[in-house]
Amino acid sequence: MNNQMTIEEQIRQWQSNSPDSRLVRQIRKENEKLDRTLVVLDDDPTGTQTVHDLPVVTSWDEELLAELFREKTPIFYVLTNSRSLNAEQARDLIATIARNLTAVSESTGRDYSVILRSDSTLRGHHPAEMDALIETIGKEPDLKVLHPAFIEGGRLTFNGVHYAGEDGRYLPCGETEYAQDPTFGYTSSHLSDWIIEKTGGRVSSDQVVCLSIDRIRNNSVEDLARQIQLISKGNYLVVDALSYHDIDKFCLALLKSKRSFVARTAASFVASMGGIEQRPLLSAEELAYHSGYGGLIIAGSFVEKTTRQLNKLIEQADLRHKVLDVKQLLQTEDRERLLQEWVKTTQRYIEDNQDLLIYTSREVVTTDEVNKHLDIGKRISTFISDLVRALPVTPSFLIAKGGITSSDIATEALNVKKARIMGQILPGIPVWELGNESKYPGMPYIIFPGNVGGDEALVDALRRIKGEEI
Repeated sequence: MNNQMTIEEQIRQWQSNSPDSRLVRQIRKENEKLDRTLVVLDDDPTGTQTVHDLPVVTSWDEELLAELFREKTPIFYVLTNSRSLNAEQARDLIATIARNLTAVSESTGRDYSVILRSDSTLRGHHPAEMDALIETIGKEPDLKVLHPAFIEGGRLTFNGVHYAGEDGRYLPCGETEYAQDPTFGYTSSHLSDWIIEKTGGRVSSDQVVCLSIDRIRNNSVEDLARQIQLISKGNYLVVDALSYHDIDKFCLALLKSKRSFVARTAASFVASMGGIEQRPLLSAEELAYHSGYGGLIIAGSFVEKTTRQLNKLIEQADLRHKVLDVKQLLQTEDRERLLQEWVKTTQRYIEDNQDLLIYTSREVVTTDEVNKHLDIGKRISTFISDLVRALPVTPSFLIAKGGITSSDIATEALNVKKARIMGQILPGIPVWELGNESKYPGMPYIIFPGNVGGDEALVDALRRIKGEEI
């Protein structure tokens, strides 16, 4: 390959292959042979952004898990929201879930596999969660798969380097704003180096195997399966991906290899490993939930992409907007009074049939201590959740922007225990149908990741809800 080519030119050269539905059908057949449940432990609810017609639960008690196992549910998601926790808390949580899954598997006689779904820009508790899972289950997998590609979001892996793409440009993830995350920051873009960095050198380069795009494209599924069989037990396997075709081909080869694995992945891998056919975006009719009042959009994400999307929404949409001053919230001595003021204001706008956008002030309040930074985020998210829980009126729609924000609203404000993943309102933006136990039974709940979509994505989502031309 010509080394003078830009990374964009190289990626475009390799992205020419087209999807192959035969691969998806073969993956489904392989899964049927295994007759096991695929459990996706998702560290925030945005990870449901590539699938449809699957259950997602926010609890991991044995009774609920046993119900899903007895029903022989092929795939389901467990929302852990572990990205809002510190590393020790995340380890404890994953260990608890793993113990419950093992107990339920033994009592129901049904086998299972686990995928740790996390952020496609490499933020999250790795290797803490994978270590906790393996230690609790008590069985070392043949392979530890790292597959962070998220096709819908432009997150691609090429020659072992993970990229974030936008507007046709690709930047190594270690050079993006995501790598500066106060809690989950990193410096490496090459996934082998990222593993070494995150494990503190516990894993060495000779314990990481990279499956390149060249090998995926130029070998048959059977040849790839044989290559996977030769990888030493316990090694990491890093996988290139520029399209769903690449992910589907790898997943089929992995299944045919018969190697056991634990995977740390982004959302696209789950759709491929599950053999899930893509479906059209949800229509205005499917999203309809007529309460007779205005709708509510709440944005807690602080990333720059969210800020740009909010600016476009305020410029172009017919709605009201209010800023939640984070410094005021953190410094107030009368939180209850502040909360009641926000509840009354929100209720007034919605009852007047006006759509309302509530978003946090854009200045990021930080601290040098990771746990204190997490605590600041939790206090903000809890206030937002308390606002939604106390709201005495039902909005016509509800959009939550940001992973932790949408998770806390789901579990703490809406009391969601089990929901159905309906599909996506826009690529990479999932919608849940809330269960009967929730505050708003049957409502389509739109979970909008902070780092997904173009600048007008919020505008487009609102237009789709209202059945307007995009």
